[in-house]
Amino acid sequence: AGIVNVHMGDGPRGLGLIRRVLAETEIPVTQFLPTHINRNPTLFAEGIAYAKSGGFVDFTTSTVQAFLDEGEIKCSVGLRAMLDAGVDISQITFTSDGQGSLPDFDAQGRLRRLEVGRVTSLFAEVRDAVRDAHVPLEVALQVVTSTPARLLKLRGKGQIVAGADADLVLLDPADLGIVSTIARGRWLMRDRQLLVK
Repeated sequence: AGIVNVHMGDGPRGLGLIRRVLAETEIPVTQFLPTHINRNPTLFAEGIAYAKSGGFVDFTTSTVQAFLDEGEIKCSVGLRAMLDAGVDISQITFTSDGQGSLPDFDAQGRLRRLEVGRVTSLFAEVRDAVRDAHVPLEVALQVVTSTPARLLKLRGKGQIVAGADADLVLLDPADLGIVSTIARGRWLMRDRQLLVK
């Protein structure tokens, strides 16, 4: 798809470099995906405006409590806020940064500790968006299914339609826990029993 995934930091420039590229070139806004848009309130506010102008924004679901205490916006809460601000769900994605490093630095730039991102955080935040932030399930699921598939031009992914890859996750309606998983028509987990590792 030719998408440039831009890792956003905490610096004061925010989305400034992306806005500059858009202003000075013919590259369309749809070719950039700024990730970690929920890193701090200032960047988050910029992300709302960016998405409303036609760009895509990505929330990173892997986090630690220290980051949230410092102002990072929990994805489920941020999703609700973006929707309330008028951002179309088709402009928002979630990624986990799974198994990536989550470094925590002190004010002098010294590493205090190193955590590891978890793939499991991805669905946990979708579930929290439904249960805690009252985002309808059919809306919340789009940030991990149809939107990234469409954005990245992944044919056969993100939808339940004839000819697609038959990737399905079956949930318990009581708690939205994952009960079964099918990938390309093959059972990987059935009735909470792992079949393929």
